[in-house]
Amino acid sequence: MRKLLTVLLWLTVGAILLGACQGAAPAPPPTALPTSEAVVTLRFTYWGSPIEKAAVEQTVRAFEAANPNIKVEAQHIPNAEYIAKLSAMFAAGKPPDIGYLFETHAALWASGGKVRDLTDLVTNDPELAARLPETYYYYAPGKTIGASTSPQVTVMFYNKDLFQQAGLPNPPSDPEEAWAWDEFLAVARQLTTDTEGRRPGEPGFDPGSIKTYHRKPSRPSSA
Repeated sequence: MRKLLTVLLWLTVGAILLGACQGAAPAPPPTALPTSEAVVTLRFTYWGSPIEKAAVEQTVRAFEAANPNIKVEAQHIPNAEYIAKLSAMFAAGKPPDIGYLFETHAALWASGGKVRDLTDLVTNDPELAARLPETYYYYAPGKTIGASTSPQVTVMFYNKDLFQQAGLPNPPSDPEEAWAWDEFLAVARQLTTDTEGRRPGEPGFDPGSIKTYHRKPSRPSSA
């Protein structure tokens, strides 16, 4: 039985992560990409608005230009038809090699052996391992089936008084001035104090006695 390999797609940087499909025989590691001059074709299914469709097509062209021995057949499927289309592909034994998956069905298909476990790929690739664990999807402990294509924050609540007391500007509302992750973390650390008013990194700071805190997400692990 072939297995679908979910995909992590970076629309902003024009790179797409691809892996080989798995057949009845043991498959090569997910990180193994063709090294010969023979052209390998991978089928990729996705949904999205006309703007996202154009972005995906541009990304695919950029990936193919950088990897001339890999051709990507990108198939856009409307949201409302996606589950039915993929279900039919699975039933026919011809699923896509990579693709978007709805959260409602991803874990179910993975538990049924239709989606490949990407844990080894995620933990062994420095760039993937550096992503926040909350951006990955798991169907069992230590079993990773893919990542969010575009994690985003639509609403953020914050205490203006704490920013004012710390002498910090409020978080920017203009996307052009948005903080990078390191900037966000640096501000959060300045807002973190223990019951004696000490901040992380200051002598005597007591992480077990926090008055105001930030939470630094942990990084993905193999477990």
